[in-house]
Amino acid sequence: MKKAQKVIFRLAVTAAVALAAFGVYALQLRCPIRSLFGIPCPACGISHAAVAVLHLEVIAAWRYNPLIFLLPIALLLFWTDGKPTHRPKIDRALLYLMPAAVAVWYAVRLLCGI
Repeated sequence: MKKAQKVIFRLAVTAAVALAAFGVYALQLRCPIRSLFGIPCPACGISHAAVAVLHLEVIAAWRYNPLIFLLPIALLLFWTDGKPTHRPKIDRALLYLMPAAVAVWYAVRLLCGI
């Protein structure tokens, strides 16, 4: 894929995710996983957390979903082909730590009923 096509694709994906998140917030839609299975998904509360961050309410954002603070890292990884630092060990660590953090948060959320 050419560089210009990659940029357009990444802009489109980023915009689509942002629109979906704020659409869910604006329409006050419930999480489909919570609706179907009665348990929260790892991203439950992320749109509320994003709005709280935009209002500079950091503590409220953390309470809604602490994964919101990993979003800049995820975007950086997405926009740099998984090589934000161009140091293989650090880049690999970031790629492995992101899903690990999500898994740990999800386990804590389920076990503690958060």
